[in-house]
Amino acid sequence: MNTTYFIPTTEKWLAGLLNSPCVEWFYSQIANRVRGGYMRAFSDYMKQVPIPTLSPNQQQSCERLTEALIWLHSPRVSKKTTEAPVGMMQAYFEQWLNGLVYELFFPAELHARKLTLFDETAKLNLPDLAEIPEAQKLPRLRESFESAYDTNSPLRAMLFDLHSIEEVRVIEERTE
Repeated sequence: MNTTYFIPTTEKWLAGLLNSPCVEWFYSQIANRVRGGYMRAFSDYMKQVPIPTLSPNQQQSCERLTEALIWLHSPRVSKKTTEAPVGMMQAYFEQWLNGLVYELFFPAELHARKLTLFDETAKLNLPDLAEIPEAQKLPRLRESFESAYDTNSPLRAMLFDLHSIEEVRVIEERTE
């Protein structure tokens, strides 16, 4: 029997949060596994998933990264470009979004280590893809990627340092 589950919302940031290692780890602690080790999204369990309260700026940052990932994974996007391969951009934006989710769930732990991913994200001014013509989306996302991935980028250093946080290590080891 096939089953379909959905959450009736237009909040794209919620898709990014629900697909994060944090939520996957939490859900694995409360839900039963089915054949093959998979988990099904039953309402009784999904209701228990904690959803942090986000500021409007935090919502915007998560939403823009979620939109970028959705667009980068769409069939119309070429998998290879001459400058920054799309696959590398997808992986880095996903790591970046997951870092923001870690800051939502563990702000004290990250801030104690001077990891302020939302502040750095705000400085990078991610593009609003809804406002950009289709032909300009990839170049604009590439610009954001190159700024955030630059070896001198504070964001890149912070994403690397996330693994110094015990909670992050526990979640990442469990979900790999």
